[in-house]
Amino acid sequence: MSGTHPPVENYPFLAEFRLPQQSEEREQHIAVLQQQLSQAQSQLPENSGLALEYLAAREQSFMEVVSSYFAEIHQHLITENLASDNAFRMLARNTHLLDAILLVTADYVLEDLPAVKEILVDELERECNYKLRVLPEKAEKRRVLRDEVAQYANPESTDEQNLGNYYRRVLDELSQEIGRFQTQLEEVQKLLPQVRNCSIDPKEVLEHLVVFARGGYGRAELSFASDRDLGYCLDTRHLEVGAVKLYQQIVVRIEQLLNRAGIETAHQYFEIDEDLSRFREPG
Repeated sequence: MSGTHPPVENYPFLAEFRLPQQSEEREQHIAVLQQQLSQAQSQLPENSGLALEYLAAREQSFMEVVSSYFAEIHQHLITENLASDNAFRMLARNTHLLDAILLVTADYVLEDLPAVKEILVDELERECNYKLRVLPEKAEKRRVLRDEVAQYANPESTDEQNLGNYYRRVLDELSQEIGRFQTQLEEVQKLLPQVRNCSIDPKEVLEHLVVFARGGYGRAELSFASDRDLGYCLDTRHLEVGAVKLYQQIVVRIEQLLNRAGIETAHQYFEIDEDLSRFREPG
């Protein structure tokens, strides 16, 4: 994401959240992190074609590089802060560090996107196949239950009446479950081809997904005790459901990598046109 941003004209309300045009310190952090990550990647075994193993290896590599770099620089900044008479300068430097890590993380995740897509397609295929296999079994069970209910349509004793009521309850629950499964199957069958055909071009992704800083971080006032608040805004108006599903995985992956690297962050997910009134300040 470094150097490439969604066009502000597409999302004018995000203009005030844009990173400053230049920050030498931020760019230095980015350059060092990218170099170290590239070196770490060159030592990984060749991609075996198994997406899960590939992502796990990259996640471990990312964790080792970024956690070590963050711990070293963060401790250095804390030490400098104790001797500094310019607190705002130290806040800015701390902010630049997290800016760099976030940008590098986003770039890293975009490189992972083909494997993320492969895993998502595999999960949807397995869900689809499972429901296709289970639905006929449940339908047969429902047929048997209907026969049982019919046997007790005219009960001759309290026991038969109780049995009839029991079978009817089980039949109702099973029918509702079958209805849910059928609805879910239809959704997955619609979603699957959309995900398969979804673009994994980073430029396309960046036209619809924005990651931005919130709170003190958003004001470039990231103190050493503040929450690191991140927001994710996805433009669902111009995307098919399959693309939305895939791009949401980018958010999940960013969170996973930051957590693995020991960089605790608070996350909030938004969609364009979502009701955000709950975030208004009182008064």
